[in-house]
Amino acid sequence: MGRHAHCVAASTPIKKQVAPVCEDHSVSIFPIIVAAISLVFGVTVLGQWTRRRRPQQLLWGIALLMAAVAAAAYVGVLASGNELSFRLYYIFGALLNAAYLGMGSLYLALPRRVSDLILAALAVASALGLALMLVAPIDAAKLHAVQITGGAGTGVIKPGLWLVIFILHNIFAAVTVAGVALYSAYKVLRRQAPRRFAVANITIAVGVFVISLAGTSARLGASIFWVTQAVGFIILFGAFLLTVNLPALAARRNVADIPAGQGAAQV
Repeated sequence: MGRHAHCVAASTPIKKQVAPVCEDHSVSIFPIIVAAISLVFGVTVLGQWTRRRRPQQLLWGIALLMAAVAAAAYVGVLASGNELSFRLYYIFGALLNAAYLGMGSLYLALPRRVSDLILAALAVASALGLALMLVAPIDAAKLHAVQITGGAGTGVIKPGLWLVIFILHNIFAAVTVAGVALYSAYKVLRRQAPRRFAVANITIAVGVFVISLAGTSARLGASIFWVTQAVGFIILFGAFLLTVNLPALAARRNVADIPAGQGAAQV
């Protein structure tokens, strides 16, 4: 991925002149880096799940692999302007990723049965959103602009019912991640949970927040958009590592009776 640009001619309607529009393919190195980071982290977290069988590790691992698929699909968009590649990028990156990160956090805070019911409802909504986004019309001009400039792709898929599900997914992600972070901090202050529980969930919230800033940072350049994504996933991975051997809060009994200093040893 060298730093070379492919230029095409574009006419300006006022002066009738031909001006070059340059397509900078060097930007594709950044989504490749994000794809690689997400893939390595996802496989690592799923490896933890195979040993411990914690549902949050399974969901976080899947969410990280979703990010890898989204970034790889984006590379396909830059290379060919392919509509399916863009749909996959938006489905796995914008629709599903944050929601399933938040769902993983819920398993740390709620009883398993309640979390399972919420996950089932989320899966149904996700399937509907995925189906609608696969058939929603594409704005070809905006898709071409993404291929040329490397933007985030807002507005490429024309508004429809999928947008309602998309908004609900992102609200769910924000509420669950922020809510679990605040709840865990409250439990630590009440001495009903180990400090690592709060640190892990607050760090997850920070990571998701950084990733959410990527859309805003895209206005500063495509490279900033993807660097922000990479930083967010690195923060998330560090947060996930903090949860290793950390049981779900709902499964802990008599935590408040654990003498000071022993809680850390048990997590």
